Amino acid sequence: MAGTVMNSELSRLFYQRNEELFREGEWHREIKSLDLDFRNKTVLDLAAGTGHWEEVFLSLGAGKVIWQDLSEFFYEKAKRRLQGCDNVEFLLGDMMSIPLENESVDFVLCRDSIFHSPSEKRTVAEVYRVLKENGYFYLTFRNWRRIFREPLTWKSPLKLLSPYIYRITEKKLIHTVFTSEGFILSCLKKCGYKIERVSRVDSVSLILARK
Repeated sequence: MAGTVMNSELSRLFYQRNEELFREGEWHREIKSLDLDFRNKTVLDLAAGTGHWEEVFLSLGAGKVIWQDLSEFFYEKAKRRLQGCDNVEFLLGDMMSIPLENESVDFVLCRDSIFHSPSEKRTVAEVYRVLKENGYFYLTFRNWRRIFREPLTWKSPLKLLSPYIYRITEKKLIHTVFTSEGFILSCLKKCGYKIERVSRVDSVSLILARK
């Protein structure tokens, strides 16, 4: 399995922040804003983390939600959180190799995670494989503005350039903290996705694409 995983302290803080946003209804509002019908649909949550999104989709009537992540910390957290939910499936694995049949899911969520993948291009293609015809891929990710929200160090120029170096070499020479929006859109279009919506909120890009 390939990809980056948060350390235990970051994972704990991430879980706490997700709990706050979940209780405030932020996640429900975001998904409802897509104006899609999730009733009886199969949803795949890639790099699913805490399990909060599974609750969101179940509350909107999803027939099945598939949780997939590399992190054993989040696996245990999500299993406990969703205990008793018979229509949730748990998979440990990376985004470049999804252990599902072709055209088996209606909707895929990849939220603030695709830059953890060793290959965004392969991840986008793998999602296309498992999506049903007219299924949706919703992904959000940090864009270049993210760099300027962090303390500037000697590594900052390298971080800023790293997604563009990857675009040329397809090798990640330094841990990436954001993704090139143009590159992701190019990958989506080359795979055959139709771009339904592109928006930006501060340092985050949001894309809804349809197969």
